[in-house]
Amino acid sequence: MCEYATALKIGTTRVVLDMIAEGFVPSCNLESPVQAIQVLSQDPDLKAVVSRQQGGTISGLDIQREYVQQARKVLTNIDDETFWILQEWEQVIQHLEQDPLQLIGKIDWVTKRWLLDTFVQDEGLEWDDPWLASLDLEYHNLDPERGLFFGLEAEGRTTPVAQDAEIQAAMKDGPLDTRGGLRGLCVQRFGEDITSIQWEGVYFRGHNGGLHLDLNDHLEPLSVAHCRSILENAETPLQIMKSMTVEQ
Repeated sequence: MCEYATALKIGTTRVVLDMIAEGFVPSCNLESPVQAIQVLSQDPDLKAVVSRQQGGTISGLDIQREYVQQARKVLTNIDDETFWILQEWEQVIQHLEQDPLQLIGKIDWVTKRWLLDTFVQDEGLEWDDPWLASLDLEYHNLDPERGLFFGLEAEGRTTPVAQDAEIQAAMKDGPLDTRGGLRGLCVQRFGEDITSIQWEGVYFRGHNGGLHLDLNDHLEPLSVAHCRSILENAETPLQIMKSMTVEQ
């Protein structure tokens, strides 16, 4: 739920995918990757280590560190967004290693654990108390009057990465260079004609069972921009389909 955590997760995923595309992913050579995920994900104290194929062990934080260090080495022409991702990635690793409480309001599991720890101490509870399970769920409650995260937000304990105006704009307009932006534009211009919207396309009312705008091939920014131009200039869904057909 933390904006910061979500932005960083999406960003680090993008960086790793960029490295994969360039063939520069660090080789951790884990003996059993699936088992390693299970072990590391169940260790909130970050003390667990997992075995490597060539012998020896490695911690979850050191795996993360290998990835970010490799990204620093191989990614060229780093833009402002990538610079922020790498900088924050390294800082989170450092805080998790030295003082996880620095990440309250930034990383969800750290924040939630701190909340539950505080509640256990204040109320004198045991960790198997059902009350804690309820609080666990309330952390993610989207109702501003009940969600525990919103309480932290009101106290200024969270780290926003976007202004309210930017959030409102994003709720209305999808990213211009993605299929999400194309779907949003379809809703704005031809909302009354839409019968269904899916990840891969938009369905409009029409003759012979309706019209289907297939977005499967519109993944690259140039392709998205071209499709957007067609949507902006068409007067009806039928004109969209005719323009697409002519170009094919």
